[in-house]
Amino acid sequence: MSTQEIIGSQTESYVRSASKFERIRRKFAENLIWYIFVAPAVIMIAVFMVVPIVQSLSLALYEWNGVLPRESVGFENFQDLLDDRFFLWSLRHTFIFSTLATTGTVLVGLLLALAISRQVPGSSVYRVLFYLPVMVPITVVGALWARILEPRVGPLNSFLNSVGLDALAKTWLGDIDLALYVIIAVTIWQYAGFPMIVLLAAIENIGEDIQEAATLDGISEW
Repeated sequence: MSTQEIIGSQTESYVRSASKFERIRRKFAENLIWYIFVAPAVIMIAVFMVVPIVQSLSLALYEWNGVLPRESVGFENFQDLLDDRFFLWSLRHTFIFSTLATTGTVLVGLLLALAISRQVPGSSVYRVLFYLPVMVPITVVGALWARILEPRVGPLNSFLNSVGLDALAKTWLGDIDLALYVIIAVTIWQYAGFPMIVLLAAIENIGEDIQEAATLDGISEW
């Protein structure tokens, strides 16, 4: 390859790089306003989530009591964690809770959205009532349901006893086999209103022509 060809190839490569950089710069300038809007959220996430996670992972490599100098122990803490049966049980419970609570919340929210979308009498009131628990602080929800589920004088067991269903009365939060699923049920009760609002907005945004076409095509409710 001659010197002229080498120079021409380098020049062409430089032109392509410059052109690519110019396209990126122009694209950035066009979307600058959106980057500015997103920046506060990104900064908040970085400061309050990413940085603490990185620091926690860094501290996990040390033996430290918070006062004396830190002593590096490598991955020994992680090994101890994996050998701890309580951690493995906690991990299992976290997985069960996350899976069932998330799935149940979305499914219940979808059912509520479908019911309200039928324009039943008082549907506007139901929207508020079903969404109300989402706005209640978790501490209030915890105190409320602890009172409802109280085994001796709680309203739930009192109702079951009064209608002759004594066998169904339980120590809901004191039974090792029930407590996790009771908490999941309470979580679904509190947060199902959020997916309900989102899904209801999507359902109501479906045009009547689409629904009529679906009906003519013989599409069922499912």
